[in-house]
Amino acid sequence: EMKMVILAVALALVLASGGSVSLDCLRCVPAKAGADCEVTVETCPPEKDGCAAAKFFRAPFGHFQRCMDMSGCKQFQTNANINMKCCDTDKCNTF
Repeated sequence: EMKMVILAVALALVLASGGSVSLDCLRCVPAKAGADCEVTVETCPPEKDGCAAAKFFRAPFGHFQRCMDMSGCKQFQTNANINMKCCDTDKCNTF
């Protein structure tokens, strides 16, 4: 019976931390590639568990900063034409 209580408490803690902790990322997504944008802060939805900052090394040399899922972000890191930063703390996605 004690095991069930411990399990229930552990589960409650996991759910509480997962449900309430939200990540804030810098957001800057130009209307067109190569253009400038104003940096704001966005609160990520639960499925976006990371912040991303990208600079493209090929014309039109675009860039963006936004919430992104970490697995998708890490896939971008394998592309030699993109300088991709993936991180998971508040407003960590600076250039």
